[in-house]
Amino acid sequence: MTSKAALPPWLPALGKASLAIALLGAAGGGASYLSWRSEWQRPRAKVDMCFLGARKGLREPEVETGTEPHDAGEGRTVYLTPAADRAVRCAQQLGPVPAQRLAAALGELDPDVRAKMLHAIMDGIPRGAEGDHEAVSMGALVPAALEALPTTPFIEKARKESIQNVACRFGLPQCNTAPPVPKTAYAGGAIAGLGLLSVGFHLGRAAAARAAAKRRLAAAKPQDDEEPAAKEASPKASPPGAQETKGKGPKGPKGPGATSMLSLLALAVALLGACAPTVAPREAGRESSAARAPSSATPDDAASAVAAPSSVPAAPPPSATPPPAPASASTPPGAPPLPDREAKPSASCPGDMILVEGDYCTEVEHRCKKSWFDKSNKKEVCEEFEPKATCTGRKVKKRFCIDRFSWPNVRGERAEVMNNFYQAQVKCAAVGKRMCTESEWTMSCEGPQMKPFPYGWKRDATKCNGDHLWDEPRMTAVGKRDPKELARLWKGVPNGAQPECVSDYGVPDLPGNTDDVVASETFSSDWKGKFDSVNTGGPWYKGTRNQCRPKIYTHDEGFYYYYLGFRCCGETDGVATDPRTPKQRKDGWKMSRVESLARFSIDEMKVKLDEKKRGACSCKDKDILCKTMCGTLLGPGAKDADLTAPRE
Repeated sequence: MTSKAALPPWLPALGKASLAIALLGAAGGGASYLSWRSEWQRPRAKVDMCFLGARKGLREPEVETGTEPHDAGEGRTVYLTPAADRAVRCAQQLGPVPAQRLAAALGELDPDVRAKMLHAIMDGIPRGAEGDHEAVSMGALVPAALEALPTTPFIEKARKESIQNVACRFGLPQCNTAPPVPKTAYAGGAIAGLGLLSVGFHLGRAAAARAAAKRRLAAAKPQDDEEPAAKEASPKASPPGAQETKGKGPKGPKGPGATSMLSLLALAVALLGACAPTVAPREAGRESSAARAPSSATPDDAASAVAAPSSVPAAPPPSATPPPAPASASTPPGAPPLPDREAKPSASCPGDMILVEGDYCTEVEHRCKKSWFDKSNKKEVCEEFEPKATCTGRKVKKRFCIDRFSWPNVRGERAEVMNNFYQAQVKCAAVGKRMCTESEWTMSCEGPQMKPFPYGWKRDATKCNGDHLWDEPRMTAVGKRDPKELARLWKGVPNGAQPECVSDYGVPDLPGNTDDVVASETFSSDWKGKFDSVNTGGPWYKGTRNQCRPKIYTHDEGFYYYYLGFRCCGETDGVATDPRTPKQRKDGWKMSRVESLARFSIDEMKVKLDEKKRGACSCKDKDILCKTMCGTLLGPGAKDADLTAPRE
């Protein structure tokens, strides 16, 4: 009772009041700071690699129309350059409206009007966190597109404001327009600091008072004659409280009062530490940004990690996938015999492939006798050539196997469309094959006599399906893989339905019908060697040449379309096939990189092929990737073209 009476009763009460003030100040200041931080210092959203790759193309100074059609909204169609086409296809990931707005801006030829439209895109993005993904994605494209325009005060201002839009949203160092940390955050921190100082002062006073009371109590206690050991203990050798420290808990005054106060003090210090950034608001924000930098590469670094060739020595080639055993041929047992012009199965190739062997000419000269100009495609279409081809390049010996038909390489089934280059590559690898190269496809089509058409020297769109009128595709629906729109646009015929569209090597269905994607062998630094993806053959539309030699080099590896198919090639005589392309082998790629770009692996594709074989390859309605793997994107309303019908 004496110790309690000796302790001034007002000290604990004031200490608790000071602690409450400190906690209230820390809570108020912290809430104010966190509110500001959530508005101006949010973690930066990730940028899809598609946008980083498209950004490079937009930086090239070009304000011109192109040939790639896109929906610009309000029933308008604009024709974009390959670089703008790639950017809009990336923007389709954000939804139809952002893609339409970007297409409309990039389709505008007046530089000032284009700059205003691009600036309006950034201004129209919601300021809250719900707009972060769109802001960082468009923030990769819009400044690059503005950079390509002529330098004027307005265009330069629009470009800087577009950069500021993203920088201030995420508290990046480039931002110079964000508001400072609120004064209420500083005030709350100051109140919390003063309150903690007061708590410490009162706790110290209380502890000193309790220690003094304990000493007075010990001095007043009578000596116990029955405890000689205690009498012998010297005060100098054993300071007050030593026995308690050794065996009865922490050194210091006993009782729950001081312990609970110390716990509350520790809690207050922890809360104050959580609000530490309020000490130097702008510098702290920049320091936080700098601290985050090593954890994520810059956009340019991220883009080069995918697009640029590796400078390190190439890793050993991946273990090649062994070719499947020559199982069933493309014509099942009991089926009618092969058409006369189609090649018979060879022991050197699997049963569903054709052996092609001979000399390939790198440069061929054809003389056109009759031609016409197609305005829509801006191409000269030759109707008839002189019946002679001259090899002006060098001849290369080639021997390889090529699929009899377009994927899925089954007679009577439709060619599968809407695969991009990497997805087609993984599908070929899943059956032990690889993408055909541009020279292999050309050689298989033109035959030993290097004919411009597989059937001869005069163009005939009823032999290799072509010359259908343009359909005006709704690009938003195509981008969403709308099955009804894809079915409406289908003008193809099933594999093997063109008995006269067969080359002298016996390979059917090469030009016309669907366009094909093949692997590039062009290693030049100009536009022809830019991508690994090459389109060949020409689709079913009027104005395309539907020949063996012409190629399109301006579509990147992410390009897919409703008339774009592919077929696979491989090595002869059981030699294992490396599924990588010539460029990928040169740059030391691994197939795991291709799989990540395709968004499904070889093993996953094998599972889907097995399910498809059993008729069990089903997908949810909105699972686009699953439908791409199963080849079921085309809607049930698709109708095959009539080869015998007259062309308009």
